[in-house]
Amino acid sequence: MTDTLQELQSVLPSLGPAVERRKLGQYLSRITVVLRGAPAEIERLDALLETCGVIGFPTPDLAELREVAGEAAEALQTADDADRLRTAQDVYEELLKVISRTGSLAARHWRNDLVEKNYRPLISFGEMLENVENLAELGRGMRECGQEAIDSTHITKLPELRDAVKRLERRFAEVQAERSVKVGAIPAVGEFLSAVGERRATLALLTPSVLEWLEQNGALENFKVIS
Repeated sequence: MTDTLQELQSVLPSLGPAVERRKLGQYLSRITVVLRGAPAEIERLDALLETCGVIGFPTPDLAELREVAGEAAEALQTADDADRLRTAQDVYEELLKVISRTGSLAARHWRNDLVEKNYRPLISFGEMLENVENLAELGRGMRECGQEAIDSTHITKLPELRDAVKRLERRFAEVQAERSVKVGAIPAVGEFLSAVGERRATLALLTPSVLEWLEQNGALENFKVIS
């Protein structure tokens, strides 16, 4: 018994470092598995930030994301023992949750503040312009742009949403510019067509200049009075 106790006593000083090394190895293995998806997560983060910039997502709503991203970067860079590795893993996993939450908020902002307000009206207005001989192509482009924007609200992957948003914002600017030239050149015409598209047109909007424009563009026969 005495010999056994003496042997145990001689081994005790090395047990602490050995346990620590084993713990460190375990956490290294765990965080290695977690970080295998890091490139994809970095792409998601980049796509999210770029999307937020394009759609004008409120900067205050990005505060948590920026804060946690900074904490995760620092934790991963300074993780040199088991405890810090565990902390780094926890912070990194929290970052992934924040990316998902912020992505959902950005998608909601895109859907409610841009698609519903800016893009959806393009559909009815475009359908109406498709009945105007000289504006059918513009009308079709407006309708398709509006429909594509609505379809984009079902995209769940951030890189794909970013690409769709960038493409749609460019297209929206193009159709609005063309609309301004072809329809908005005469304010009364633009007001009348907007009212028709929104189903609020009245006979009072049918001024002589509007009637002349409709006749010149082969659209007079496409409108009728409904009481």
